[in-house]
Amino acid sequence: QKRNKMLTDMAHELRTPLANINGYLEGLSKGVIEGSPELYHSLHQEAKRITAMMQQLHEVKEWDSLGGQSYPEREMVEISDLVANCVQLFQWELDNQKVKVVTEVEESRLFVHREGIQQVLTNLLQNAIQYYEGEEPITITGKQTETAYQLSVAGPGSYISETEKTKIFERFYRIDPSRSRETGGSGLGLAISKEIIEQHNGSVQLDTDGYHNTFTFTLPLS
Repeated sequence: QKRNKMLTDMAHELRTPLANINGYLEGLSKGVIEGSPELYHSLHQEAKRITAMMQQLHEVKEWDSLGGQSYPEREMVEISDLVANCVQLFQWELDNQKVKVVTEVEESRLFVHREGIQQVLTNLLQNAIQYYEGEEPITITGKQTETAYQLSVAGPGSYISETEKTKIFERFYRIDPSRSRETGGSGLGLAISKEIIEQHNGSVQLDTDGYHNTFTFTLPLS
């Protein structure tokens, strides 16, 4: 059961980067979009992230043991560059759905596990796009305080009640149980994101008025 749970988690995490790469390659092959050094760099970074996840498949026995696992391979990462790269990877999907993204991210170099934090950003942005309902843009805001860095992904989306708000970070919980895993996800992305942020001694939370949802994670500066 633990092996199956770990494999399900990894399959969930691999789906989004593979979909991004396939979408761009399809657009490039049909001549719908033109290549650029920035795009190729983003695709290369996404391919590297998939490789890192496959390596993790050999190292991680189960996601449930993540609480006792550390991220030893940390490095200084410019968070604004990581956000820009993440948005670039979703640009094809955003353009197709005519969804705008506005970023206001303060520059800050954080000592983090690069692939882990990119995984969190990818999960939050994927959720914002997948459950997008409305006309307002998705906003990504990052600011540094005296002791921490806060980053938020906000936008209009599916209704989230107070009850669901308390459960949304639980493993396998989905807002709309009627959605299939193909259309509504498997309910793993937010749970995994929470585990990753907590491994960085940070926290993640949801603020919502029901229809406008803001997911915020906070990382300590030291």
